[in-house]
Amino acid sequence: QSGLRDRIRFNSEVTDVSPATDRCWALTLGDGTQEMFDAVIVANGHQAKPVHPAFSKDFTGDYLHALDYEVPEPFEGKTVLVIGAGNSALDIAADVSTTAHLTVLAVRSPVLIMPRMFLGAPLSRFLAKVEKPWVPWAIRRRVREFVTWLVHGSMESWGLTSPKSQTHPASHPTIFARMAWGRVRAKPGVQSVEGKKAHFADGSSLEFDAMIAATGYEVDFDFLSGTVAPLEGHRINLYKRIIHPDFSGLFFVGLFDV
Repeated sequence: QSGLRDRIRFNSEVTDVSPATDRCWALTLGDGTQEMFDAVIVANGHQAKPVHPAFSKDFTGDYLHALDYEVPEPFEGKTVLVIGAGNSALDIAADVSTTAHLTVLAVRSPVLIMPRMFLGAPLSRFLAKVEKPWVPWAIRRRVREFVTWLVHGSMESWGLTSPKSQTHPASHPTIFARMAWGRVRAKPGVQSVEGKKAHFADGSSLEFDAMIAATGYEVDFDFLSGTVAPLEGHRINLYKRIIHPDFSGLFFVGLFDV
């Protein structure tokens, strides 16, 4: 619409958001100026402040977080250690293995890596039909394990461990093909690192040229004052994960999966 762009201000860093009155918010900008607004919608996401493994500082090879991974070409011919077993870790391991000499996926916790497709359709469609709200979690877990076993076999056959508690499954279309071809190997969690050598929980050790940590993110609202930030430890304290229970005019977007 005409004039819409004039109402939008780009490239304006917000350094502080504080309640000025019951229904008015004071925003401090990066240039030091302060402006007042009737409402604030926070949509900064929850994947901006990376969490690094404690042993990353001991690694002397090339280190980066999944946040900074872009393309596999810089890892051509190298041995690469990918930390984690979430979707990002699987994506990176499968991608980087196309150029790396060897890719190792270090998996500390049990994980169920489910297929993307089942019976010619997205797996989510099948699960939506059988995972009704009244179905107990134990039965849902058995269904997921059975479907995964039909497509991929057991997690243990790939050097992984099947979860027995309620955990969020991962999914990838080609990671097991990469593992079958020997492009990706699974190892248990890293216990310690010395230089370029990683020591694993099974007592083995390997040297790596590069380490990529897909170890998640911290939810961070550093521009909100302590009483306004809706965090209780790692718990999001919001009604429906949108509305702040204690402040009017403050809303949050994109925190449903935290």
